[in-house]
Amino acid sequence: MDQHYQNSSHLGRFASKQQYSEKLKHPLWQKKRLEILEAANWRCSACGVEDKTLHVHHLRYAGDNPWDTPNELLECLCETCHSRREEANRALSEMMREASTTEFDLFCMYVAWASRLFDTAPPDIQERGAANFVLRTFNIAVKAAFAKGDSAPNDEDSRKEAA
Repeated sequence: MDQHYQNSSHLGRFASKQQYSEKLKHPLWQKKRLEILEAANWRCSACGVEDKTLHVHHLRYAGDNPWDTPNELLECLCETCHSRREEANRALSEMMREASTTEFDLFCMYVAWASRLFDTAPPDIQERGAANFVLRTFNIAVKAAFAKGDSAPNDEDSRKEAA
């Protein structure tokens, strides 16, 4: 937990590491955490592993307490995927801070495109691992936006790459 606390970008909302640690011990968080782990069948939603330590990752915090976040904004990740996700979030935040207006606009356009691509993904891709498909699609969007391109990649080609 200490490493997660030190590396997380969301902790500005908490007064101290100790306060955050205490909130994670609260029965309301423990109950919510178990709900998320059980809903994920005790598997990492990114890689599917079930024999590693699992974390509940906040996609975004809502409210003043970790348990205030709606379930749809929480995901079950193994320790490795959680670390990777936190690192990706830090890198993306840094890119966005340094992005020009054009890059930012392109990024938003490609995220919308990636969302549409996911919405039209065949059911077999979604069943095999929607989380991985979304992450790969999102990575395509980031690459496209920061490659100084001015048009969206071909949906069919990108769908094949994401699968």
